[in-house]
Amino acid sequence: LNEQGARCFQLRMFILLSLKKEGHSGCVEAHLAQEACSWALCLPTQGEAG
Repeated sequence: LNEQGARCFQLRMFILLSLKKEGHSGCVEAHLAQEACSWALCLPTQGEAG
């Protein structure tokens, strides 16, 4: 995994675990995790170019 992929994965796992604690459905989990992943990949990190 590259750095962005790893960041995406960590965010997704965090969200899935958080939602699981609160008893959300798998459908909601999958949707929010996908959104978080897309959002994370769009975030530039300091020191990265392109």
